[in-house]
Amino acid sequence: MHNMALCFQKMGALEECALCLDACLHQLNSQYLLPKFQGSPTKKLKKLKYECKIHMQVCALLSQLHRHSEALCHAKRAVQISQYLIRDLTDLCKINFDKSCEAKVKEQVVHEE
Repeated sequence: MHNMALCFQKMGALEECALCLDACLHQLNSQYLLPKFQGSPTKKLKKLKYECKIHMQVCALLSQLHRHSEALCHAKRAVQISQYLIRDLTDLCKINFDKSCEAKVKEQVVHEE
């Protein structure tokens, strides 16, 4: 669906492109796909990144179509998702840093014995 949206965009069919991207957003949050993104932090981050990208693309298209209030809604959603991404990435960095510190401490204890 996203590839079709890009083709429509290249052809200048912006309304059709926006419809395809909107369908992408609905598919991304469907009950069928949600389990595929749960459990793994990396899969969740990829989903959020993709969702953010689509919202920004829809925002740009709607703005070109002079549908600015709708574009603003998508821009706000993209910002919100970006904030989730930053928070989740910060949490992952902290977790990995803590694991790294624990491993170094264990390594030092082993070398001291």
